[in-house]
Amino acid sequence: MRTLIMATIAGLLGAGAFAAAAQALPASQIPDELPYIWVQYNNPDESGGAQKRIARVVLEDGAKCPTISENGTPVPMQPRVLTPSQDNGMFQVTVCTATLHASSAAHVTITDNIGTTTHTLPTLPDTANTVVVVGDTGCRVSSWATQDCDDATPTDPRAGWPLEKVADQITAENPDVIIHMGDYHYREAKPCPPSDQGTCGDTWDSWKADWFNPARPVLDVAPWVLLRGNHENCARAWRGFKLFFSVAPVAGSPGDLPGSSGCSELTLSYAVALHKDITLAVIDTASQRETLTQSGVDYCPAWAKGVDTLLKDAMADPVTNWLTLHHPVYKWTTKYPITPGQEACPGKAFMGQNFIQGAINDNAAAGMAAPSMIFSGHAHMWQWNRPLDGNLPLQMVVGHGGTKLDSASDFDLRGNQYIGNTATSAVFPGTKAGAAAQAKAGLASGTTGWTNMDIIFVYQVLKRLQAPGGSPSAVWRIDMRDINHTLLRVCTSQSDPKAAAAVANSAGFPAQAQELQDKGCYVVAEGGGN
Repeated sequence: MRTLIMATIAGLLGAGAFAAAAQALPASQIPDELPYIWVQYNNPDESGGAQKRIARVVLEDGAKCPTISENGTPVPMQPRVLTPSQDNGMFQVTVCTATLHASSAAHVTITDNIGTTTHTLPTLPDTANTVVVVGDTGCRVSSWATQDCDDATPTDPRAGWPLEKVADQITAENPDVIIHMGDYHYREAKPCPPSDQGTCGDTWDSWKADWFNPARPVLDVAPWVLLRGNHENCARAWRGFKLFFSVAPVAGSPGDLPGSSGCSELTLSYAVALHKDITLAVIDTASQRETLTQSGVDYCPAWAKGVDTLLKDAMADPVTNWLTLHHPVYKWTTKYPITPGQEACPGKAFMGQNFIQGAINDNAAAGMAAPSMIFSGHAHMWQWNRPLDGNLPLQMVVGHGGTKLDSASDFDLRGNQYIGNTATSAVFPGTKAGAAAQAKAGLASGTTGWTNMDIIFVYQVLKRLQAPGGSPSAVWRIDMRDINHTLLRVCTSQSDPKAAAAVANSAGFPAQAQELQDKGCYVVAEGGGN
């Protein structure tokens, strides 16, 4: 549908005019596909301590919010409106919200000029057996780079803007939970053409074009965990994130800066029950490396205390705790090193990922195990980082859901775009256990982990397997698939031989898979993944 619309626009403008317009993409000419309906996880601390879900609906401007039927009881949805100090006058839609129990039977009936439709709302699963992770999805339209936003269904998994195709593939996975690592909004070119002010910046038209229309097939398929990325920080598209996705009330809350009615540079972290034995920590690093206002600096200790509490909780049962944050915790490029830090905000600079790495380092040095997995985005590629120190969690960077891909030169990889099984130095600062592991593996001094990387459009699927004999918990098989559903890599959440055997013996494991040296990841030969 969207391709047809854009082709029509191209015909009306003429080839030369469309080439110029594509840099700003006339999002205001793309029709709404109302209603947009989704369910997301809530912050249990703000909903009475019990895990609940938030139902959200976007309707035409001026529409009345509908009522949800929850176990046969009516629950009126409330309008969610930006305050006068937040509103830029560019969000001409009605947003409605309601908080529901985690697994109640609920549906919402919407009447518009087309007719009346009833939508069943997803529940939060007690047992999540399939988890999809995706990140960095918008189409890059900026002063320094422009993506082909009109190529919505490319066959080449390195070209175009394939978010529509990614959404279709995720829907086909029938997930129990979907985690978005942040960065939904990339149409930020400034200044916008005078005739198309709604195209760029923090506006409904740009959010509609960058996220809601292409992601519409998958919005109500499963509940979402929606992280905030740096593209939704206070210098960028914070209004849209606050209006649509924030778990906090719009006009300030315990998760915002005290007394804030505008943009909050920092919001408190929280943990959700992703699975009956998996706790997921959701950490806001949107302002990473930004200079904070004084109120942000004053609030930083509360942010750091919340993160420290989450990490200490994770230490008590590390196998069943995962961390999610937009920015990678480990070094993911030689150009942009991440060094451990003791202060989250030295001076006025917010260094959240450095603080988290420092806290995990300290735990490891004290002999305590960290959370089993970290999920991040931000870098526009896929990366698997497994430190050799068994006390340190593996990290997956999943930042390739549609945004213009990074290039190999961005990572100082000397033109090697596909890094199969490359030892990389200083993935994580060394510990005594890490040094012993690297010596045993015969690796050079300073090599503290393995990095496997692909610069390609993909999404990631985690499937829960039965725990093998002697294993302390379930094993998660982690598949990386491209936009054509081709299986490229298969990894496991644990590196011990029993976990690897469980993955290798799982249904659909490709015969052409070749085990990598880290004993936790397999690469699939070309044409060998289905």
